[in-house]
Amino acid sequence: MNELLTLIENAGAELTLEKDAVYEIDREVRIEKAITIHGNGAIVRADKKAIGLLVTVSCVTVEDLRMEGFLCAVQVDPFGGECENIAFRNLTIDMLYRAFLVSSCESEGIIRNVTIEDCTLRGADQWNEDEGAGLVPISVSAAKLRDGCTRTVKNAIAENIMIKNNRILGGMRIGMSVSTSVPVSFVDGSLDYEFENNVVRNVSFIGNSAEACWDSPFNIMSGYGNSKNDLMENVLIEGNDLGFGISGCYLHVAETLFGATYDPKIRGVRIMNNHLKRVIEDVGEPSRGLFLTACRGDYYPGVRSYHAVLEDVEVAGNVIDGAGIVIAGIYALLDGDMTFDRNIVQRVDIHHNRILNADYAFTIETAQTEARIYDWNFGYPRHDKRWAPDITDHSVPTLKFLNNEIRDLAIHDNEIDGYRYKVLASAADLRGHAYAEGNKLTENITFENNTYNVGENHFRVAGFIGEDYATDGGGNVVSDVFRTF
Repeated sequence: MNELLTLIENAGAELTLEKDAVYEIDREVRIEKAITIHGNGAIVRADKKAIGLLVTVSCVTVEDLRMEGFLCAVQVDPFGGECENIAFRNLTIDMLYRAFLVSSCESEGIIRNVTIEDCTLRGADQWNEDEGAGLVPISVSAAKLRDGCTRTVKNAIAENIMIKNNRILGGMRIGMSVSTSVPVSFVDGSLDYEFENNVVRNVSFIGNSAEACWDSPFNIMSGYGNSKNDLMENVLIEGNDLGFGISGCYLHVAETLFGATYDPKIRGVRIMNNHLKRVIEDVGEPSRGLFLTACRGDYYPGVRSYHAVLEDVEVAGNVIDGAGIVIAGIYALLDGDMTFDRNIVQRVDIHHNRILNADYAFTIETAQTEARIYDWNFGYPRHDKRWAPDITDHSVPTLKFLNNEIRDLAIHDNEIDGYRYKVLASAADLRGHAYAEGNKLTENITFENNTYNVGENHFRVAGFIGEDYATDGGGNVVSDVFRTF
């Protein structure tokens, strides 16, 4: 059952597998020495094992191999050491959950110069709520907790990562994900972990395709919660062809699921010449072709985000079909106890894109909430899955949006064909029991030379938009440049 492991252990610097051979394994195959493995079309197969290949050292190349039956087919983890010069080329992976996981589960781990290229990653034949609902083919992070390892990861680095010309087939949840830090599980909302000073830099996604990701083909984040000073910089997303349901691309600095995030940052992002098309309807949330935020608060009450910064972003030459572009200082899903203070989006340039068939061509809001209590699953409220308790005292705010800001924003020379609203712009757009004070969308805002061809010519611009029991605490201000219609 472990012939492959024996072959690797006994090989020198190179190993060529028997052409089209089948290697059955019953446990993970650890690659703990520099080696190049020529798969020669061979198949590595298991019956729902957790990990197939686990690379823990530098100078490893694996090519021309097929893998099936693994929850995670390939993992790179230096376990607090260093891994560099790693390449995976022309692999075909039939996924149960994840094809590639690149991360460190211990402090001080360093991962450099990793290439995933020309691979075919196959999920469910046809997307539905059960098959494909959890699939995430490619995941890269500086720090990700692993069962049996420490619950604290600091000073981990992942840099110089190239994801190029891969094909993602079948239904998926998220196609490609990059983040500074990720807990081992989100199920119980446990807080017994800590991340600090983890860094991801120089990551490129070029020429990839994904058929149908019900959530998003791209998910880019810096900090899931209980994190301090995480940094992501220099991300390139170029020339990809992607099908989506909720969003064509997420870019969230602080994805605060639980706990608190302090001072996370994403800077230096270029999203260029991609084709993003909405191909899945009725997924339970408004769709966004591109979704940029300094912070997102999701499913658990009690979260906090302080001074998350998204800066130096360029979005140009993209074709986005089926949804518009959303820029939010803060986006919160829940009507529960959350606080977002001094989070900033700045120096964003969105130009020469084409937007087709969008409900809202552009949505720019410093504070935004949907104010849910129950999970909203594929268009239907799930009353068996409660996110927050019922609220009986309507005089007490749940969410607090304080002194957040979008500034140095330029939206110009874009073309829009098919829309209802030209723009929705506000400093705060709240529902439920949210409270907003001192949020701004005013400083150095440019909104000009955008061409609208066929649409309904609506727009909505306000400092504060409130429904239900939402409260305007004052100082929520929006720029007059949005009123030029």
